[in-house]
Amino acid sequence: MSRKPHGFLDWLVLVMFLWNGGSGLLRAIGAWQQRALLPQIGLPGWLPWYLLAAGSLTALLSLGAFISLYARRKQAILLAWVALIVTVSGYWLERLLLWAPEQRGGNALFMAVYHALCLAALSGYTYCERKKRGTDGSGD
Repeated sequence: MSRKPHGFLDWLVLVMFLWNGGSGLLRAIGAWQQRALLPQIGLPGWLPWYLLAAGSLTALLSLGAFISLYARRKQAILLAWVALIVTVSGYWLERLLLWAPEQRGGNALFMAVYHALCLAALSGYTYCERKKRGTDGSGD
């Protein structure tokens, strides 16, 4: 069995996790670089460390899901769902609980559509993979 992705949906899901992982990595790097500035402008001292941890977790889970899906490992779909649920729920919880009310309206529609498309893409991928495994009986 080839390890390369076969179709559009395979590539879409891989790019999605690469994008999410890159976003988390950039967020962690930005938090690290701005860790001294944020408390100076009146934000809580724990905020840079939270942003660093959240970005790192998103990056690790998303890039782990990317590698696992690309290599077609047995638990790849489970890891992909965990990564996506943590990323999406973390984003919306942070937006609702930590963002100032005047900041919450900025890109809400874009992010809602993006997250809905991510969930739809992974749902479609999961369905196709389960269908393949059910028809050929190999489980790989």
